[in-house]
Formats: sequence, structure tokens, C-alpha cells
Amino acid sequence: MRMRFRLLSLLLTTAGWGGVLVAASPDFNIADYGAVGDGRTAATAAIQRTIDACAAAGGGRVVLPAGTFLSGPVFLRSNVDFHLSPGAVLAGSENFADYPVIDGRWEGIERRIHASLITALDATNVAITGEGTLDCHGAPWWAAALAVKRLRQEQGIKEREPDNPPGAPLGYPRPRAVYLQNCRKVRLNGFTILNSPSWNIHPVYCDDVVIDGVTITAPAKSPNTDGIDPDSCRNVRIANCRIGCGDDGIIIKSGYNADGRRVGRVCENIVITNCVIGPAIAAVGIGSETSGGVRNITVSNCVFDGSYNGLRVKSGRGRGAFVEDFRADNIVMRNIGGEALSITTYYDSKDHSPRPVDEGTPVFRHLAWSNLTIDGARDTGVIEGLPEKYLEDIRLDHVVVRHVRHGLSAVFVAGLHLSDWDIDVPGGPALAIEQSRNVVLSSVDAAQPEPGAPFARFVNVDGAVMRLCTPPAGTSVFLQLAGPRTKGIVLQSNWLAGAAKATDLTDGAAPGELTMAP
Repeated sequence: MRMRFRLLSLLLTTAGWGGVLVAASPDFNIADYGAVGDGRTAATAAIQRTIDACAAAGGGRVVLPAGTFLSGPVFLRSNVDFHLSPGAVLAGSENFADYPVIDGRWEGIERRIHASLITALDATNVAITGEGTLDCHGAPWWAAALAVKRLRQEQGIKEREPDNPPGAPLGYPRPRAVYLQNCRKVRLNGFTILNSPSWNIHPVYCDDVVIDGVTITAPAKSPNTDGIDPDSCRNVRIANCRIGCGDDGIIIKSGYNADGRRVGRVCENIVITNCVIGPAIAAVGIGSETSGGVRNITVSNCVFDGSYNGLRVKSGRGRGAFVEDFRADNIVMRNIGGEALSITTYYDSKDHSPRPVDEGTPVFRHLAWSNLTIDGARDTGVIEGLPEKYLEDIRLDHVVVRHVRHGLSAVFVAGLHLSDWDIDVPGGPALAIEQSRNVVLSSVDAAQPEPGAPFARFVNVDGAVMRLCTPPAGTSVFLQLAGPRTKGIVLQSNWLAGAAKATDLTDGAAPGELTMAP
């Protein structure tokens, strides 16, 4: 057996002496254990033997040399670095029977699932590195998933119910490319993932995860091929990744409804930076499985190009728990198909009538997004809370909007702060705010008004200040107030030369509730 040793050098300096301490960390080449890289010969057993031998020796690096190695799922062990050399391809088997069934989590529910091409369970200090490729050959799984979806619809079965209906081509949820459960000290670096059967990278209940320089590619219409889904994890850093997929790019989750609350594990301390994402559904977001709670999220220095949504936070009645302290900064969004900014607790619901607040009522608070450029979108954004539970403290600062059809709308928000906006939308008001309170709009400039549309429209807004705002020339009305519950509105130091009328009161809005301050 050939075995190479990588030399790790540690320079030691002490008073009067300097020296080099050399430690050996072994490489375990899968070819030495019988793997053949011809793309036809099954290599699963040989790869697993290599991993097990590496772990038994105390750890090291399992090396896939250049070649295409056909494989079903392999299971990483503690202290193993699974290294994909340049030119190495781990090719996923298209035989469903090659994927054993394990206990796991899918769509926020603990259930039996198919093992993934690379799976790690209860492991510490595990890594996947190198410049090679995981080509998961997901097309047969996508076709089966669409057949299951049609069968569910025909039988009236909810999408998230754990068991697939009798006669379905899949008995269990699909594999991911990489699935990590209850792992610590995880490093994923440099490799490429192609055509995952479902989500690409799915860490569940993990702590201390670094994902750096990974490229993820799946067809835009491939079902549920999310890029990276941290799920009830802590201390996750995602950087320098390029993601284009058939669903959400990076999406943070923490469990679905009652099962998510039973598990009760928060997803927290997530850092996302220097990534380019698109196509995708949402480029970066949270939800809709938020039942364990999500907090302490930062996103910075990213480009979203060709996604349907840019930043998106979604949950719904039944989820419960909270999303809080989510900051995003320095984001450029281009070619957005839908809403560039989306914050909603109405996901999966059509009923806008109030309900009692209970354990299933989601709470969103303290979201602060700044330094955003939106260049091309259908809508600037939609922000919507619940009538029984308003969103709390939503701040959007330093935002440039151009080549977008519609402005920003918000409903059921307590504490909405918009400052330093430059918004260019031809359709409707630039800002439409309804049934909200404690609203502050500061330094908002707009261009290209729709004929007859107000610059801003408030409907049943309780307490708002507009200051230092500039409507474009040709604006019919600067601020339209509507509804008998509109009160406490203050206009201060706005530049109104471009507006034919400063205000318009309609649908029961009372003149005494409007103050024009110097």
C-alpha cells in the first residue's frame, strides 16, 4: 500500500533556541483500497473502506485522485478530511436502491430520509476539501419528486406530511449532496457540486461550520435544489461561494410547526459574506421553517443576480418562535424577477383576518438592512406582518432603486424606519404603508411618478413622520392619507416643489391628525 505523508511544520522559538517540530498527517488514497475511476465501476465500498481506515488510524486525509468514481452514499468519520483532487469527480449513482434510509430531518420535520452522497452523523472535525466535483446526477430524483407531488395533489395530501402516499416512486425524502447531522468543527472548502437530488449542503444541529469557496450549480427548474440550508445550527460562516440553483440560494431554517417546537433548537450566529448568487428563488433568506427560532444573522458584500427574490424572510401561522437581529449590508441585486425585499409572516396563508396569538404565532423583530442597490425588479419590496402580531423594528437605510416597476409596500408593522432612499419606479406610489404605527421616513427621493399617483400613501397609519423627502417633478400629491384610523402624521422639512399638492385626505382621514412642521 502506498501512503504519502504531508508535513506540517510548527516553528518553535524559546529563549536561546529555535527549531522546527515536524508532525506527519497521513493521506489515504482511495485507489489503494480498490476504487477505480472509470465512471462505471461502483466505488462505494472502496471509498468507505478508505474512510474507515483513515478514522481507525486516528484521522487524516482521504484522497480522491483524478478520475470519475461512481458511488452511492459514503459516511464521513471524525478527524477525516475528504479531499477531492483537481480532476476528481464523485459521481452519484442513479440507482435509488444504493441510497440507504437513515434517521434525519427534511423540511423541518424529523423523519426517515435517504442518506446523501456524502453524509456525516455525530462527527467532530470533518472536512470536504479540494478542487474536484460532486456530480450527483439528480435528474432521476427530480422526476420522481415531481411525480410524488402530482400524486399528493391528486390525493389531497399536504406537501410536508412525513410519509409519501402509497404507490409513490419515492418512499422517503430525496438525498442531498452533503448532509451533516450533529457534527462539530466542519470545514467545506473549494469544491463544486452539480445536480444535487434536492438541497445541496444541509447541516442539521451542527456547531462551528465553515463553508468557503464552494460552487453550486443546478438547473433553474430543478425542484428543491436549495444551495446551502443551515438548519438549527450554531456558528456558521459561509463565504466566497458561487450559487446558482432551482430554489433558494442560502436559506436558514429551524424546524416546522409542532415538530420544530418540540425539538426547540435555535439557528443562530450565521455569517454570510462575499457570495454571488443566482439564479435562485430567494438569494438569501430565512424560513419558512422557523419554529425553533432564528437569531443573530449577518449578510454582507454579496451580489444577487437573476434570483426571484433578493433578501427574503418568510414564516407563517403555525410556525411560532421568532426571527430577530438580522442585519444585511452592502448588497447589489440585479435582474430580480419578483420582490427584491420580502418580509412576511403570511407565508402559506390567504386569511388576513386577525386570530388569537398563541404558540404558533411567529414573531419578527429587529431587522436592519442597509446599503442596498436594486437594479431591475418587478417590486421593490413587500413587508407584511399579521394583524394580531405586527412586525417590530424594521429598518431599511441607504437604498438605491432603479429599473423597478413598483415601490415598497408595508402592512402591519410597528416601527418602520426608512432613510436615505433614492427610488425610481414608474408604477404607483413609491411608498405604500397600511395599518402600521411608528413610521419614520427620512431623506427619500423619487423619480418618474405615475400620473395621478401619490409619492407616498398611508392607510390607517398611527404615528408617522416624513422629513427631508423630495417628490419628483410632476407628482400629483406628495402624501395621500386614507382611513379613519390614520392619526399623528407629521410632515417636516420636505422639499415639495415638484408636487402639485402637498396632501390629499380621503376615505375618512381627519385633517386634524396632520401636522405641517417647519
